[in-house]
Amino acid sequence: MKISLTFILSVSIIFISSCASTGSKKNIVDTDDKSMDFISNQINSFENKEISNIVSKLYKLKKLNKAERDLINSSLKNGSINESYINDIEKLLSAQKIHSSNLKLNIRTSEKNKEMLIESLIEQDALFNISFDDDGFYEISDSVLDSNLKFYCQSFMAEQKDSLEKKLFKDEKILIIYSSKYESYVNFLMSKYSEHIYLKINSNNYQEKIQKIFEINNSNTNALLISNLDRNIKIEHSPRLRKDLKKIYFIVGYDDGKSLAPFLNSYSTDLMLFSSSIIFHEADELNDLSDFEKISVPISKNFISMAYNNKYENLEKQFENILIEDYLTIEKAHQNNIFNSKLLLNTGPTRINKGECIRRNMVFWTIDVSSLANQS
Repeated sequence: MKISLTFILSVSIIFISSCASTGSKKNIVDTDDKSMDFISNQINSFENKEISNIVSKLYKLKKLNKAERDLINSSLKNGSINESYINDIEKLLSAQKIHSSNLKLNIRTSEKNKEMLIESLIEQDALFNISFDDDGFYEISDSVLDSNLKFYCQSFMAEQKDSLEKKLFKDEKILIIYSSKYESYVNFLMSKYSEHIYLKINSNNYQEKIQKIFEINNSNTNALLISNLDRNIKIEHSPRLRKDLKKIYFIVGYDDGKSLAPFLNSYSTDLMLFSSSIIFHEADELNDLSDFEKISVPISKNFISMAYNNKYENLEKQFENILIEDYLTIEKAHQNNIFNSKLLLNTGPTRINKGECIRRNMVFWTIDVSSLANQS
């Protein structure tokens, strides 16, 4: 039977319409910057950066010089500080005496971490007495990100994983793409959430496997069949992805991640991509995060932007140094009985209560390198 040109055109129009994108990607950011909000809420004139910087230093238990102390005292009197926060700031001002006494530390850890600890203490202009005996009272494992640092409920990476589980493993089906390096953790997830789709990949087979999962090959085949009906008709075709998968959780390292994210984004902007920070730990600098645009991570933009100084060879080491700073701040609070008050850690505002472990402010941020550059 001869097929008419009208029939071919009709089928083409229906097919192209079904492949069109339907709606924009949902904004999944939970918050912008809790640290900045925390400071801005306390100052009546937040545009005064000098005052905001001093208040920030106070909440980080950093040492103020005489000029800074005089300015903050003046701000307390002239109404620059919101009345509801005056007691907190006065309490932290009186706590400045901690800088005249030694911070006593007895830690067992690796040579790498010893260097970071001492560098951080010197940068903070702190008086300290530190011992690295093998029989040290407290141990920090070589991987700071996986270490359950003193006073914390969980390690940095464990908190990220928990945040991702709470956000992703619900009624909606998700795709978990992982590599063999993280198979042990994925097996744990499978035992809890067997109803989701798990896809093990490597650098040689990820394209074929992902195309099969999303039925991209079927869509391409249908387009080819239509174009073969009449070679004179040009069809603009965008592969149609299966509709029941909108969220993807990457559990892969840097090399796999920097290929996976752009590959999936090339098919659809509607996909919602998630990962822990492990996907870019090996990046040399923040500009390398351009490969991971649109991936949502359970870390604030403010925390990531702190890694701009390129003090260490990769972002993992930068993050470790930032977490060491937080640990030392909390140690100061505990050794000087500064409890029942909020402190501003690098991971966000945190309340320090005696006898209670600390949870970090793990908020989701969708990677956007241009906004990091603007912030710096």
